[in-house]
Amino acid sequence: MTELLDNVTRTYEYQRAQPTLWVGTTSGLETVQLALDGKLPTPPIIATLGISLVEVAQGRAAFEGSPAE
Repeated sequence: MTELLDNVTRTYEYQRAQPTLWVGTTSGLETVQLALDGKLPTPPIIATLGISLVEVAQGRAAFEGSPAE
């Protein structure tokens, strides 16, 4: 078991997103809704964790993902 845990390596590459005009001019909920609608890029952590934002509402955000290492 120790052999498996000692040799795990992950590499991630991301494209830097250009700042947008909406950031700082909308509420958090509006900003996340824009990302959900594809009008803003999603944060890189979404790809790193292998999850997807599927729904947002006041006081709620729902994500989908598959369990992995």
